[in-house]
Amino acid sequence: MYFGVWGGSSGSISFDDVRVGETSLVYVLRRPGTPLRVYDPDNRDVTYQEGKDFNPIVDIRMDSSRTPFGDTYHDPNPVTLPASTRLKAGQIIAMDYYAAFPVPGALGITMCLTEPGVLKWQTENGRAIKRALPPGGGILLAYDEMRQMNSCASCRAMHLTAGQLLAWSARQSIDLYHKAAPGAPLYFWNDMFDPFHNARNHYYYVEGDLYGSWEGLDPSVTIMNWNLGDLKNSLSWFAGLNSKQPNHFHQVIAGYYDTHDGAAAAQQELSQAAGIPGILGLMYTTYVDDYTQLENFANAARTGWPAYAASTTGQTSRY
Repeated sequence: MYFGVWGGSSGSISFDDVRVGETSLVYVLRRPGTPLRVYDPDNRDVTYQEGKDFNPIVDIRMDSSRTPFGDTYHDPNPVTLPASTRLKAGQIIAMDYYAAFPVPGALGITMCLTEPGVLKWQTENGRAIKRALPPGGGILLAYDEMRQMNSCASCRAMHLTAGQLLAWSARQSIDLYHKAAPGAPLYFWNDMFDPFHNARNHYYYVEGDLYGSWEGLDPSVTIMNWNLGDLKNSLSWFAGLNSKQPNHFHQVIAGYYDTHDGAAAAQQELSQAAGIPGILGLMYTTYVDDYTQLENFANAARTGWPAYAASTTGQTSRY
């Protein structure tokens, strides 16, 4: 929990009348991997049945929209009682349930890694992508900034660390997309498999340590590396130059990120890549649709590329 602003520069800010309270049934999840239990808090053996003691519990936003996550709080749907209920007026009950929690600001949600419905959707999605792909086209898998993980009953039932669970999921996805789109190259963002980036303990709402997640990556995939804050270590990691990660991956530096100086960004990124083999190229990345620096970025990358290639002479045979 934090109070503050993103991108603040100067001035004064104050917070008043802050309250912390439990919110119930906001974005409540209803699937086999997220069981709901209603019981007597004084006698946990006394449980109440959905459909008999209380009507089905749901957040209607989860069913009424393809984009339900529009806020971090809204009034939940009331729980109503059928005529057959054993519950009495004024009775206090306890309820255990699972709910999605959108990341504040981004309002993003991570799909469950073990839910069968997700794997079925991925299979259908892979086949649909294959039909639309031009010859030689690849697939970028969005394993990126996954801020929730290893929380629901189906994930806990795997008895894995967060890192092991993510590695398992990556292997499942690689196998799935290889079957759905044979021959299509696969691309992964680096961050969730990079100990110099997000593959660490205490990452947002991930329950457990993400250490070891990189063991789920097949060396045939290409890494899209956007760790510009620690690029040299990150590139070295996926190049197999660190004994803890011996596999050699091809990489693309996903650079620029609105620095307002495209040439300097490309030069800096290539300088960090010096001596590290397996870099295929650089990607211009903008969050604000500003392509005014694209030509400068591309020209600097093109100019600096021979020096980078010369710095890896004798090493590229490993790829």
